[in-house]
Amino acid sequence: MVDGSLYEFVIELSGADLPKSECSRQLLVPKMKKLPSKMFRSIIHDKDFEVSLAYESKHLLPPGVTSPLNAQYQISGLADASGKYSSRNLSSPIKAIVHFSLSRSGVLSLDRADAVVEITDASNNSEESSESVQSDSCINKTSNTSAEEQAAAEPATEKKLKKWTFRVPLKIVEKITVAGMSLSKEFLAEAKTKLQALDKKDVERKRTAESKNNLEGYIYTTKEKIETLEEFEKGSTSEERKSFVEKLDEVQDWLYTDGEDANATEFEEHLDQLKAIGDPIFFRLKELTARPTAVEHAHKYLIELKQIVEEWKSKKSWLPKERVHEVINTAEKVKELAG
Repeated sequence: MVDGSLYEFVIELSGADLPKSECSRQLLVPKMKKLPSKMFRSIIHDKDFEVSLAYESKHLLPPGVTSPLNAQYQISGLADASGKYSSRNLSSPIKAIVHFSLSRSGVLSLDRADAVVEITDASNNSEESSESVQSDSCINKTSNTSAEEQAAAEPATEKKLKKWTFRVPLKIVEKITVAGMSLSKEFLAEAKTKLQALDKKDVERKRTAESKNNLEGYIYTTKEKIETLEEFEKGSTSEERKSFVEKLDEVQDWLYTDGEDANATEFEEHLDQLKAIGDPIFFRLKELTARPTAVEHAHKYLIELKQIVEEWKSKKSWLPKERVHEVINTAEKVKELAG
């Protein structure tokens, strides 16, 4: 899909001795002109001039724009270039080429301007041709008079026309035609309020998308665990699993029907409802998975602790017996708990 300009732009030239045809308003950018675009205009003139860019209709202006005049530029340097090259053998009148660009945002601007000078010079075809003519004239000194007259009538050298093109950059000065309008406090306050409202909507939109993704991800991940993990049956009863799956299906159906236009709070509430059922089951599942490793570590530690206590009796007899018995009793309780 290609973007196009929503507005038409015209160009108008003004300056000394400009032809009437150049002074008239001319359409530069038609409506729906492809964005971005570049264009140019050629003006046959030899003096400095001004370029005005404006919207085509004063009744069709962008919001906030009060004047159809878009920009105004002073183009200088063309008169100097004309004075410098006018005495040369010009093959065509001196002209100025003005280049414009239309940005992706639809902003029209004048990029550059050049004076184009085309000169035609006559140059010798070759030096060898001249030398050849001189040699032939020396050899034919004894030729008859008619031959000498014929040779004298013929040109001694052949000349070839060569075309040269010079491009002279012109100076561009943008003219400020309308004083900048200061914005009122009320306008600034209103604009600030609108921006804050837009920022708030952006935050809420991101929060809604994130909450929806979290809910959807939880449903799919949990269903997969219920179907694939064998340990899941050990951490829950068949009634719990059945009820949990039914609740997951119910929320999933809501997500793709009434939940299409739901807000972030609604998605979060449904996720909390599912977690209220699933978190206890996943906690038990985690305990069942981690318990064997924890029990193994406990047994190893109790064996090491028993050896340490025996060494206390022989090597650290000054330790209070009450504290030693307290350690032994605690170890027995841990042993009973570990099984």
